Amino acid sequence: MILVMKSKLNLTVSYYSRGNKKSEVESPVMLRVSLNGERSSFGNTGISVKPVYLEKNRVVPLHPKAEELNRQLMELETRIHFLAEHLFNKGQLSLSNIKEELNGKKQSQQYVSAVIEELLNEKEQEFQAGKIVAGSVKRHHNFARVFMSFIAYKYQRNDLRMQEITKETIRDYETYLHCELGYSHNTLIKYMRFLCKATRRGMELNTIDKDPFKGISYQDKETDRGFLDEKEVALLIKTTINDKHLSFIRDTFIFACFTGLSYSDVSSLTKSNLSYYNDEQWILIRRQKTKVLSKIPLLPQALEILEKYKKLETNDGRLLPLPCNQVINRQLKLIQSICGIEKKLTFHMARHTFATLALCKGVSVETVGEVLGHKWLKTTQIYAKVLPSKVASEMSQMANRLQEERSFL
Repeated sequence: MILVMKSKLNLTVSYYSRGNKKSEVESPVMLRVSLNGERSSFGNTGISVKPVYLEKNRVVPLHPKAEELNRQLMELETRIHFLAEHLFNKGQLSLSNIKEELNGKKQSQQYVSAVIEELLNEKEQEFQAGKIVAGSVKRHHNFARVFMSFIAYKYQRNDLRMQEITKETIRDYETYLHCELGYSHNTLIKYMRFLCKATRRGMELNTIDKDPFKGISYQDKETDRGFLDEKEVALLIKTTINDKHLSFIRDTFIFACFTGLSYSDVSSLTKSNLSYYNDEQWILIRRQKTKVLSKIPLLPQALEILEKYKKLETNDGRLLPLPCNQVINRQLKLIQSICGIEKKLTFHMARHTFATLALCKGVSVETVGEVLGHKWLKTTQIYAKVLPSKVASEMSQMANRLQEERSFL
């Protein structure tokens, strides 16, 4: 029956996945309908499988629920063909009318909160599958919370229909983030990109007709990455801190300055990450953020800190158990004051400090990138801004060599 109707109406139903074929995370099975050469996405079928399980419009037999899921897909196809024939007999056959009949006019009723919830659920699934870290999930929840707060602030409502998001909404949200919340340009962009992702999902679900972000683009502004110079690191090391907890936080910060590890990687460091190579101790750790393996020879300063706090090892094997990042950064403000350092300390500054000091000591950009676990060289090159002291030193060396060689005399 389906084949007859397909031939009579030139109607085709197909399914596709938005996920990468190699992804281990389940992705929604999306519905597409073609009519007389035109096609339209009808959104989410309500079925989710790993992309590898979807082939030729069916869930492959290897999937444990293949029979049940394929029955649902076939029932959906049958319903679409039935609706199409019904509309054809009424002289009202079109993709938009099929969509409206199928969704029960869902387009006019779909709200922002529902689309955002779907995005957040996907992030939770990625986290459970080990694809992203908990911090990424938390950031997305914050993106969502801030936009819903904007809706309440601007419209005195607790939700919006997706189709109410316009270019004016986008500009108003930018103003809210910048003027009301005081976010910097680069921070603001992160929130706008999340909203853009939500509107694109709305288009896939057919709850929004036109892309309000069409013609709008955002570019990060290059910023100076804060770091400590040699004198400041030495001051941090030499300053006496009587409070044992603050002293521990100071030492873990210094540990990061000499290893280049981020907060999450220091916090999760265990004995299993320690290894020996050529009679030297190394850290081998897969970075939580990028999943790239960092290979770090342990400098004496870092080894000393591990030895100092070896009795703090937790039951789950963590060598340097840290409080949450927000607490650490508050405590670093106290340490900054105690040490008389003018720069605002954050734990991530230690990673920048390592990169800058290593480059200034003649370590190649490639090696620094290897230690930091960067995927791309251009990421490491961000740190490669040369300090005035290095310029002076190297130009002095050049002058001495010219004097010795008397090349231009």
